[in-house]
Amino acid sequence: MVNLQTIAALPVFLVALSSCLPDKQVPSITVRGEAMIQIPADSFSARFELFGAGEDQGQAIDDLNAQLEPLLEGLPRMDQLDELHIRTEEIELEAVYSDDCVEDLRYSEYPICPVRGYIASMELSVKGAPAGEAGNVLSLASEYSRGVGSVTGFFLQDPTASQDAVFEKAFRRARSSANQIALASGKQLGGIVNIRPDGVSSSFDPTVFPEDDDWRPDGDVMFAQAARVIVTPEPTVAISKELIVTFELRDVSPPADQE
Repeated sequence: MVNLQTIAALPVFLVALSSCLPDKQVPSITVRGEAMIQIPADSFSARFELFGAGEDQGQAIDDLNAQLEPLLEGLPRMDQLDELHIRTEEIELEAVYSDDCVEDLRYSEYPICPVRGYIASMELSVKGAPAGEAGNVLSLASEYSRGVGSVTGFFLQDPTASQDAVFEKAFRRARSSANQIALASGKQLGGIVNIRPDGVSSSFDPTVFPEDDDWRPDGDVMFAQAARVIVTPEPTVAISKELIVTFELRDVSPPADQE
């Protein structure tokens, strides 16, 4: 005997079941697009380590300040600098012990050795523009101090436009590769299903000063201990981007005269 209640409920069940079934799978293709551009740097960062020496701590600090003060006065006076930021770290003091005593104790018991004097040291960080003035900044620092200076990197103050450009270049390459594969398989590209990663961020991370504590950008490192320093005339920054793009695949539309 047929249960009429069961038959009456069947259409409702089928409708509910159809809503749980997955949508029709849309054919797609996923490709990778990579791009890199070289942009002239507009800024530089440098770091100096200054040293002062004396028989006692006060003399060591005075010797350090005698180098630091003219350097802090001279850097802002450089005519060719459009922008300059200077940051100084705390002074560190280190005792210097008798060489004979240290050698006899094999570097294990410094505190009982006689103190010969003290070394005061300080790190000074500089960020400035234009990038081509990095060598002159190092040269001036070497004239005023007995420390060691180095260019820690070249970068762009505002890389937004360059990031957009490299994103577009990577996307064009991804679309070109996908289009070639689609045509070879008798299909054509449809809309964009997904782009990873999102946005226009690139592998180049511009530095922020002074809010960012770790603000030194990547770049060539050059050490300077002489008054004459030569820096690359036109330093550049490499900005790269890698995208994973998924496109829909559609059947090739027939010519209009054949429709």
